[in-house]
Amino acid sequence: VYGDTISNPGQLIDSLNSKQDTTFTVVGLINDRSYYFRLQAVDSTGNHSDFGAEVSATPIAPIIPDTIPPSVPLGLSGIAGDRQLQINWSANSESEVDFSYYLIFCSTSINPNTKIDSIFGRTQTTYTINSLLNGQRYYVRLKAVDFNGNVSDFSLNYSLSTLDRVAPLTPSNFTAQADVRKIRLNWQVSSEADFAYYKIYADTISNIRFAIDSLTNRNTSNYIHKHLNNRKTYHYKISAVDTNGNESSRSQTLSVQPIQLYSSDVIEFNPSSRDTISIMLYTNTEIKFFDTAEMSQNGLIENLHYNLENQQTNKLSTYQYKAKYQLKGSGEYVLRIHARTDDDDQIDYDKRYTALELNGQRKLQLIVPDQSAWIDFENHSLLRHYYLLVSSAVDLSGQSQIYSIYSSVPANLQFKLTIKINQNFYDIGKYFIYQADDQNWNRLNTQIYNRNSKLTAVSYINAPGQFKLAYDEQFTGSNSVPNFYSLDQNYPNPFNPGTTIQYNIANDGYVSLIIYNILGQQVRKLINGRQLAAARKRIVWDGKDDHGKQVASGIYIYQLISSDFSVSKRMLLLK
Repeated sequence: VYGDTISNPGQLIDSLNSKQDTTFTVVGLINDRSYYFRLQAVDSTGNHSDFGAEVSATPIAPIIPDTIPPSVPLGLSGIAGDRQLQINWSANSESEVDFSYYLIFCSTSINPNTKIDSIFGRTQTTYTINSLLNGQRYYVRLKAVDFNGNVSDFSLNYSLSTLDRVAPLTPSNFTAQADVRKIRLNWQVSSEADFAYYKIYADTISNIRFAIDSLTNRNTSNYIHKHLNNRKTYHYKISAVDTNGNESSRSQTLSVQPIQLYSSDVIEFNPSSRDTISIMLYTNTEIKFFDTAEMSQNGLIENLHYNLENQQTNKLSTYQYKAKYQLKGSGEYVLRIHARTDDDDQIDYDKRYTALELNGQRKLQLIVPDQSAWIDFENHSLLRHYYLLVSSAVDLSGQSQIYSIYSSVPANLQFKLTIKINQNFYDIGKYFIYQADDQNWNRLNTQIYNRNSKLTAVSYINAPGQFKLAYDEQFTGSNSVPNFYSLDQNYPNPFNPGTTIQYNIANDGYVSLIIYNILGQQVRKLINGRQLAAARKRIVWDGKDDHGKQVASGIYIYQLISSDFSVSKRMLLLK
């Protein structure tokens, strides 16, 4: 065996005497230096073969095993999602050249030991854990591993809960009901396990902008929106929100107009007393407290004591309160009421009445306090110390003035009711006076006068009650009373067998319409009695006399007669 640090070594290192020796270890060499070797074979007589092929090798120092683990992963953080968690951490130092991969451990318990994955690459520092349960808290920690299998200690625990991104169901059976200055909302309670609260949306425009309240009780199925303006329409939606802040889609829009707080007064005379009245107050909501309730006359104030008399329930409740008062003679009375409801809404009354004590005068007139109407009537001389009261108030719509007439007279009296008409009213001939009958308004025979630049409507009424003036667009005639009497030419003329006579009456009173023959003899009295003033009144003559016999052909004279007017015209009957 020859060896040296140069090629083609000639330095003999050792001799091996056995032909079977095929391995030799050279010792005492210097590490990291190249050595060259070649062999010769020698026989027993000392003959040497040629050199065999040259080989070379470099000795190395013995390897010391790597037992140092990589650094513990730091900076663990995360982002919760729907059934998933995204975790992040800081990359191990780039000086760890033997870094191999990270181990990820996850469990629902602290200090998890369940490995879920391995992430290769020092700079791979994001991982998403999927298929988790929503709303569950999870714990995560990491280890680092190098190429030699050295494993770091666990990182610190990091915990967070998955977020439920699934919105709850929209509350069902959502309804809205109008009530007095409020709206009642109802719905089906939520069955969502992670329910947090109901969200109520409301606005006065259909594109609802605001949530007005949140209700955290799952079993709540109603809501009352109070103190509303009855002249506006309110729009509502509802949604449900879960504990993770997910909100359901909003319900359909419900649009409702609240009911106006209604109150009205009615005077009832005591049958056993001519001057004692019951002042009835009707409301559609219960009164909690009367701050003020008084009637005054000529500066004398008397407190009224109201009691709840009756409550009727239809679609909405009606409450009836009653207080008694004794009239103090003719004059103006003022009713003042300030009351509060259960919802602290206010009922305010400041109403005036005119009272007239009957004293035996034949003709009397009673004027409404605001002087927009009056009643005339002829009194029986025996009716003494009875009372008539009148008042007026605007109705709920704010469009009509309601006139109320009350009487303690045991028998009905006929009144002539006159109501002033605004000069700006259009087509005044279509106005009527109406009288209330329970829930309906009945149209009365009405006369419209335009005298001395004053417009008035007149009706004759047979009983007290409530009245108003209103326009009837469907009416094709005219209630306008002419300012002058007139008698038109009959038509047809000549005629056979009948003809129509039209005339105008300017004033109420007795009227006669008489037909004479050419000799001046009365043939037929068509009209003989009291008539109300009106335009275009008509009557048909059938060509018969007062005995029902058909008259002969010829010229006839018809004459209209009233207390202050008389006119005649001729007509021709041809057979």
